[in-house]
Amino acid sequence: MSLTELTGNPRHDQLLMLIAERGYMNIDELANLLDVSTQTVRRDIRKLSEQGLITRHHGGAGRASSVVNTAFEQREVSQTEEKKAIAEAVADYIPDGSTIFITIGTTVEHVARALLNHNHLRIITNSLRVAHILYHNPAL
Repeated sequence: MSLTELTGNPRHDQLLMLIAERGYMNIDELANLLDVSTQTVRRDIRKLSEQGLITRHHGGAGRASSVVNTAFEQREVSQTEEKKAIAEAVADYIPDGSTIFITIGTTVEHVARALLNHNHLRIITNSLRVAHILYHNPAL
């Protein structure tokens, strides 16, 4: 089944495509582009939102959340190879003696591990998990 046949309703499919392309659209824009009333767009948005295909916002709709509502434990084990590759690339750009800020997240934990081979880094973080990873290298 292709994205253009996602719902079985051509108007709903077109609405989904527009939101996928633009990220967010207001009701008036959608009504204009779909050549329907704003009430029809509101009904469509409500239905598609209930199906989890889009997210309703005041005055419009946007892409459905994906990783935002995923549990940390699930994000931690998802796409680990990609996260490691990103981490290695980031670590390659950071010279010894740098000062860096690391926030909270599963990808930055991989960055912290990749930085364990560096020396004399000043790392500022609000993540206890990152601090715990970095604690094991006294040369930082």
